[in-house]
Amino acid sequence: MAYKAVQGDPFNAERLRAGWVYGAHIKGGQIVRGWVRKEEIFEVEKLKDLEAAYRREVKKVRTDSARRLAAESIALAQAKTDGNKLREALDRITDAIELTPGLPELHYARGVLNTGLHRYSVAYQDFNAAIKADRRYAAAYQARGDLLLKARDYAGAESDYTSVIALRPKDPLSYFKRGSGRFEAEDYAGAISDFTKANQLDPRNVQFYLARARAYSLTGGDDQAIQDYTQALSLQPDSPSIYLARAEILLRMRRTEEALEDLSRAVELNPKHAEPHYRRALLYQQLGKLEEALSDISKAIELSPRAQEYYSKQGEIAEKAKEFATAIASYSKIIELVPDYAEAYYRRGLCLEKLAKNKEAAKDYSAAIELDPHFAGAYLRRGALYEVAFNDPDKALADYSAAIRADGSLAEALQRRALLHLRFERRKKALTDISRVVELQPRNAEAYYLRSTIFRSLGNHSKAIDDLNAAVRLEPENSSYIATLKEVQGEAKGRN
Repeated sequence: MAYKAVQGDPFNAERLRAGWVYGAHIKGGQIVRGWVRKEEIFEVEKLKDLEAAYRREVKKVRTDSARRLAAESIALAQAKTDGNKLREALDRITDAIELTPGLPELHYARGVLNTGLHRYSVAYQDFNAAIKADRRYAAAYQARGDLLLKARDYAGAESDYTSVIALRPKDPLSYFKRGSGRFEAEDYAGAISDFTKANQLDPRNVQFYLARARAYSLTGGDDQAIQDYTQALSLQPDSPSIYLARAEILLRMRRTEEALEDLSRAVELNPKHAEPHYRRALLYQQLGKLEEALSDISKAIELSPRAQEYYSKQGEIAEKAKEFATAIASYSKIIELVPDYAEAYYRRGLCLEKLAKNKEAAKDYSAAIELDPHFAGAYLRRGALYEVAFNDPDKALADYSAAIRADGSLAEALQRRALLHLRFERRKKALTDISRVVELQPRNAEAYYLRSTIFRSLGNHSKAIDDLNAAVRLEPENSSYIATLKEVQGEAKGRN
């Protein structure tokens, strides 16, 4: 109504006779006092009812709109939309919260968006607000539980997942979530119980079988784990990852032929994936099938040419197969990928030694020592080259001593140093070293024999005989030990 109310004497009889009414009326969208025609009257009480209805309608429209916005925002986050779009959605949700305070769906949606933006502490507060607004909001408990699990607050996560289960006792995912939290907390029995319940509610969900199989495998339940992996394969028969998982348990149970079948099936299902080839290479190596192992590991490298562990395994297998050139190439590639990896220089040095490339080998051992000054094995092998290949006993002795300082239990270094001491007539030092070898390796026949020669040279025939007897007991077919024992026994009788 655009006109103004008629003002004037409320007792004007003429106007009353003409059909006018004086009082509180609606005029121009306002409540005013004055004269209006009877047919234009809206009673004030009726207006109040209309205003209340309008407010309810506005609230309903805003609430419905806010809920649609919340659903759209959650869908954006779940679709892993880029950060800019998530931030735009976050701004809209925040505005909606100001207009529609106390709506739990909005706080939950903002929490989901903040989670998608990795703002976990803010998301946690949003989920708290959603739960405060609606104590029966299962999705908010679950989302908060997920954040607590990520933060390794296992007790808090379990509490929230338990709240979800109380609200949705027939929801298998709720049991699965709680079981996952218990698994992370190393409560494997509790995890198995929850995974079993989830499985009962949804027996065709592969993830439930896989989760329970992992829990069984950590509690000595290998047979049950195999059953679960087998059931999972019945539902998802073309999954190479499940074959790989079952193969791991079969290997632990020493069912190698079945494991090999599973690994081969994984290779067949996913020939372009490196991991099945790598795992089968490990099994072939274990079975002594080095040619097959080299073929598989080479294929794994072809598919994943920057995987350091694959080159390491290729070098190891090649060494065992006496394919030293291949091993050298493998270790060279590792050095290219990781130039400060001392072990690669050392392994390459060992292979170079096998090919009689002693100078190159010594250079690699020196590189390993430079990178790791406590690398006992590198000192030992360089010392052996100094002693045997380069005829430099002083440098050899220095390297053996450095190896022993780095690792006092390195028997080979002690034994080699003992021999060098003997070479220069340092019998007592030699005796100290070789006695340590005997202590470290009580089944080392050569060490007993070497010590017997030192005792013999020192005139202690009784101890020499004891050591020779020990050597013969360990190697009863060694004619040299037997002959020397008889000689020393004869010398002892001659003295008596």
